[in-house]
Amino acid sequence: MQNTPSDLFEDVEQKVLIKLWKNLPEFKLNQEKGKFRTWMSRVIKNTLIDEIRSHKTRSQSNQKFQEEFIHQNNQSSELEELVEEEWKIYLTHKALEKVKVKFKGKAIQVFELSMDGEDAETIASQLDLKKNTVYRLKKRVQVALREEIQALQHLLEGTDHVSS
Repeated sequence: MQNTPSDLFEDVEQKVLIKLWKNLPEFKLNQEKGKFRTWMSRVIKNTLIDEIRSHKTRSQSNQKFQEEFIHQNNQSSELEELVEEEWKIYLTHKALEKVKVKFKGKAIQVFELSMDGEDAETIASQLDLKKNTVYRLKKRVQVALREEIQALQHLLEGTDHVSS
């Protein structure tokens, strides 16, 4: 029975999850060596390389498949970009949860409506506010959110700045 690329991807995915599950309790953040997501990317990349090497030794007759598999999965920069993007989304959601409890009234509503693409005039009309109040509330939430993201980054990654 011949493995398909899909089967191999599933095998790699399972092996990565097992490695992360086993090693995460012992993981200690070393700020000199890098960020958590860097470690996680390295685990994924190394598992993928190990699987490719293992596959090569099991099936030398399938050279074309191996080359295609290596080519498709040797795009570590794409993987790192994906991990980075997911990490930013996670941090933003966690920060927003914390920021929401800090504001009373309509500030969060203003911010969320503006993130949904509503303009200040529409928001002011919907929430019975003045247009300049909409701008002020949105700015306050943005500042608090940015500060919370930086605090979370510092706590979880050991950094003092927001990645762009």
